[in-house]
Amino acid sequence: MRDLEGAYQRQDVGSWGRLNWEFHRSLYLAADRVQTLSIIQSINVQTDRYIRLHLLLSHAIEEAEKEHRELLRLCTLRDADRAVPFLRDHILNTGRTLLAMLRSNRAADVA
Repeated sequence: MRDLEGAYQRQDVGSWGRLNWEFHRSLYLAADRVQTLSIIQSINVQTDRYIRLHLLLSHAIEEAEKEHRELLRLCTLRDADRAVPFLRDHILNTGRTLLAMLRSNRAADVA
């Protein structure tokens, strides 16, 4: 977590995706589901550039840090009932925000 937050603060865009994956992977490892982790990792490889793009375009680094800290807190408490929906919202909200920004940029380019 410290490495990821440090990369955010240094604006080390090249490390954001890798460190974001390391953070999320550390949460998924506890489930001990090798195949599921492999599928999620494959998806992460495909979405890494979009995660970095989202952070750059939205300037949502502070929000990402806050959400990651909360995810870690919930997992540390072993509060799966709250951690799972929080993680789902974290992922879906990032996707929605990125899509909205891309559509807005596309519309601006066309105009």
